[in-house]
Amino acid sequence: MSNSLYEQLTELEKARVSLSFEYESNGSYEMAFISLWSILEHIMKPIASVSIKVKLKNSLNEWLVYAENTQSSAKPKEIKNFQLEYTNTTIPQISHIEDAVGDLPKLKVLMDSSKKYRKKRNSIAHRADKLSESAYAEYKGAVLDALNELKNALAKFEKRT
Repeated sequence: MSNSLYEQLTELEKARVSLSFEYESNGSYEMAFISLWSILEHIMKPIASVSIKVKLKNSLNEWLVYAENTQSSAKPKEIKNFQLEYTNTTIPQISHIEDAVGDLPKLKVLMDSSKKYRKKRNSIAHRADKLSESAYAEYKGAVLDALNELKNALAKFEKRT
């Protein structure tokens, strides 16, 4: 995959959207939904890594300022975590994503574990629940809206950096 997060996302989108169309044409709406969902799930981990690096850099900069002049500034918080990558196997918290690229209300709703979209994703993935064609249309729309929101945010983020 490419280095750019935006390019990684568009490559995932290209592959997984065509896969979702295959599933959709075969009436497998559950797999079509999961293939769309996986685009977002897979790109969130590299974005969370960006957030982790930025937080560490900010903490280190606070310590550098303090080290240069211990008299004029308050002692920064101790740095307890020097991790540079998001290594958890779980989907990152939305706060990690928003810390990196900004406010993402559609993605936030989609990834909220107490809301219907994430619950349906989990019920399909863990219990092989069904998804009707009509429900799929709604869920597909929500995923694609969140995907477009994230693509726009990443494009803006990469222009800034």
